[in-house]
Amino acid sequence: MKLYTRLLVVYLVLAAQYVAAVEIKGLYETEVTVPSQSREDRNIAIREALVNVFNRVGASQEMMQDPGIRDALNNAAAYVNQYQYILAADDSAASSAHKMRVSFAESALVALIRSRGLAVWGKMRDNVLLWLVIKQQGRQVLLNVEQNAEINKALQFATQLKGIPVLLPLMDLEERRQVSVDDVGSADWEKLLLASRRYGVAAVLSGKLVRQRTCWRSEWTLSFNHKLEQWRVPCENLNANLSTAFQGVYKRLFDFYAVKPINVVNGTVMEGER
Repeated sequence: MKLYTRLLVVYLVLAAQYVAAVEIKGLYETEVTVPSQSREDRNIAIREALVNVFNRVGASQEMMQDPGIRDALNNAAAYVNQYQYILAADDSAASSAHKMRVSFAESALVALIRSRGLAVWGKMRDNVLLWLVIKQQGRQVLLNVEQNAEINKALQFATQLKGIPVLLPLMDLEERRQVSVDDVGSADWEKLLLASRRYGVAAVLSGKLVRQRTCWRSEWTLSFNHKLEQWRVPCENLNANLSTAFQGVYKRLFDFYAVKPINVVNGTVMEGER
């Protein structure tokens, strides 16, 4: 009986990691830096927060060019559910800078976006399986969330910024026999796709993150919808590099998954299509 219970627990743990689609919570809330608690700085920060939300659920360039969206940004406070100031973890006692967490009215923003005839990517999003190699000081290693804490933190920031759920491979004995560090570094897709089957995901991303003297550069390949797409990010700081990289992932997934109204008649949104 104890053995059965133990095996059941292991099965449930593994099965939880293989869920293809997950609900992304907090899509309509975000944190931004604010220099003070003055009304002027607060309004600027709320506008920035709303930009972040729009860029997480819509097509960035298309939305920012829409007159109705620009009007909403100029009146961003009208869409706020609540906000609060929080002390940033890296703030010093001498610094007056704080973080502000802003939560927006989801239904009002979705209605606004759809009334403008723009596409929205909803809360249910498929996991992206990430194979990531890190190269620094002449060594290549697969991402280890404990040993590469700084990179893992930057990765979490980048994926949360775009609302992309990321799944890391288990790298158990079976996977270590199938896939090597060099296979990931060289993007050997025959091996990577074979090893990725067990996760049941639609999108598989391989990345190579390279440390230069004062910056990081990266190379990425996304396998999605029967296509391989590649891009590079030039040398930037770690947060900026990964944020740019996942903007590339977001764009490709958004183009496939986002739902756009067929048309809008007298302010009424008609049936949508993918």
